[in-house]
Amino acid sequence: GWTVVEQEKTKLLGRAALRTVVDASLDGIARRNELWVVKKDGCLFDLRYSAGTEDFASGQSAFSTVVQGIRFPR
Repeated sequence: GWTVVEQEKTKLLGRAALRTVVDASLDGIARRNELWVVKKDGCLFDLRYSAGTEDFASGQSAFSTVVQGIRFPR
């Protein structure tokens, strides 16, 4: 199971997007995941960052850079 830590409706490239941070475990190891979901032209784009809960914050800004740099295919 997942525990939602935070969730917000936001925008990505001018499109409605949902950003969710969840805590979960994989094979008994705690993980924190940041998920972005956005739709465009019938396609669904899912972006995910996953790290151990103690390491999550150290990589979150790099993931944010990736999310903000995404471009939809033409």
